[in-house]
Amino acid sequence: MEIKSSKVRLNNYDNLKGIAIITIIIIHMAFLTEYTSVSTIKNMMFFIGLPIFFFISGYFSKIGPDEPIKAFKRLLIPYLLFCIIHFLFRIFILGDSSSKILFFNPEVILWFLISLFIMKLILPIVDKLKYPLIISIILSLLIGFTDINSSWMGITRVFTYLPLFLLGFYYKDYKFKLENKNNNILKRILKIWNNKKVLICSLIIVLVMIGISSYLLPKGIIQMKYPYSSPKLVEMIERLIVILLGIGITLVLHKLVPNKETFLTKIGRNSMTVYLLHIYITEIIKKFVKHYDLFKGQPYLFLIFVLITAFTLAFILSRDPITKYLNKFTDGIYNLITNPYK
Repeated sequence: MEIKSSKVRLNNYDNLKGIAIITIIIIHMAFLTEYTSVSTIKNMMFFIGLPIFFFISGYFSKIGPDEPIKAFKRLLIPYLLFCIIHFLFRIFILGDSSSKILFFNPEVILWFLISLFIMKLILPIVDKLKYPLIISIILSLLIGFTDINSSWMGITRVFTYLPLFLLGFYYKDYKFKLENKNNNILKRILKIWNNKKVLICSLIIVLVMIGISSYLLPKGIIQMKYPYSSPKLVEMIERLIVILLGIGITLVLHKLVPNKETFLTKIGRNSMTVYLLHIYITEIIKKFVKHYDLFKGQPYLFLIFVLITAFTLAFILSRDPITKYLNKFTDGIYNLITNPYK
């Protein structure tokens, strides 16, 4: 029974990661943002994909003496390796002679790896705080008042997405405490929350709010990367809205996603492979589309192209042999660094 339960749990989270990685590919495919419809869809994806990834990363994080080594192997080594690969790709494939190896200013997707690595390192310290989730939300809002370089080591997003990471880390504890509190009103609320019709209605409401926010809020606020401009207080409130909607969509999808194998399961299971490799294909497609001026004046046709390409790339890159050989490659680099004589 325990083995079956574990498998169900993993299917649930793999399906969530499958949704998340497809939204990430859509973000990187929807580059013709002069079209309002495309820009709005792209902004909506920021509310879904990244919060889910950080929530799940937190959920499966642990505190222990071996965790820094695991984070070094699974996150920092791929980060450093793909910084070099991305540099070579831009030089020899895209013909960008001005490209540099940016270990401290990660390009495109690589900020996620270094941000998550830092989160895992500081987790034991954060865990000692009395109200870590509340404090993390306050820090996420306050970091926007600083002039920290938004690209340096992905540090701004360490703070802005820390609430989602901690929500995942403490999720089981919060859930257990809520379910075991001797409070009739709370029990009724939880019973309503577990109703599928209520969850579907909640999903519709949250998606409508995300759609409105994606249309009205500035791109910089939605990406939670840059410092506030003027008026700062208004942008701080807007960032809070983004954080709360990210939490809302993550919790609703977490309850609705089925605990069985679906089309999304393998995509989610191998989502790190998809994450690391898809950007090279999307960059080539981007250059091709712009060079031949495709989809000019055809935003809806371009949207269809984006969606089909995103699902296709997610499916192809998530195949087990690709993940197998990528893991062998990164593990080989790790072994070479830690034990060159092995």
